[in-house]
Amino acid sequence: MERKTAKILFIYTVIETTFLFILYEVYAIHINSFLAFLITLFLWNTLIFFFLLTYRKEFYNISTQEPMHELNLANKITLIRISFLPVIAFLLRYNSLPYMDIILTVSLILIFVTDFVDGKIARWYKQETKIGKMLDSMSDYALIGLVSVIYYQNNILPTWFFILILARLSLQTLGMCIYTLIDHPMQVQSTIGGKITIASVMLLYVVELLRFFFLKNSRFIPIFLFAEYCVGVLVFIFMFEKIYLFLQHQKNYVSQKKRRTNEQSYTCNTDKKDRQE
Repeated sequence: MERKTAKILFIYTVIETTFLFILYEVYAIHINSFLAFLITLFLWNTLIFFFLLTYRKEFYNISTQEPMHELNLANKITLIRISFLPVIAFLLRYNSLPYMDIILTVSLILIFVTDFVDGKIARWYKQETKIGKMLDSMSDYALIGLVSVIYYQNNILPTWFFILILARLSLQTLGMCIYTLIDHPMQVQSTIGGKITIASVMLLYVVELLRFFFLKNSRFIPIFLFAEYCVGVLVFIFMFEKIYLFLQHQKNYVSQKKRRTNEQSYTCNTDKKDRQE
């Protein structure tokens, strides 16, 4: 399992490195910047590998409960999206270079499409796995977080929308981390609100990129502003769905903790009675 996973990530790293090297040669990008992204790419894929090793117990088919001996097709597609993040950062960093706008737009569209494809394949071929759900969730939030920061730095996103996205991602991350630290982790689950949020934000980001590069005519501004407000409202509304899930999980945690305390108290009282007798 470990060797097969390492082999897949190695192939992805080679392909991504080749792509970056071609851009480096064509655009005569400074060697220090190229090497920095190359090191980041290597470290990122290494981190992914160790993450998969840490959660290797989650490699099983949800419907059959059978363990997996290698990543299935849906997992490999999801892994492409995660592994490609440093390349997306590279393209966004040099978006002002000739034809880089087209390369970046096409790359983002393809990456966003994989988010739809991997889920469909997993359901069609009954390849839904626990690790796949974890990877899918991680890739979505990592991609949206990265693109949001760079969009904001390039004045593509308005401040209010960036703060809203940051609040949504922080809520998700902090909630998951807190419950993991208290040894009561939340199960990764897809919700209607979460799917709508991710899909609408990804679609908006592609549209924003098209506006930034190709549609700078002022007559289109009201349309894009309307799209931003619509997506912003969706993100804000479905944030309460996530809060509700956290509250339900907290209620379950308190209930389990109280039950364990009562069981321990009952056991102690029983032991005392036995000793007295």
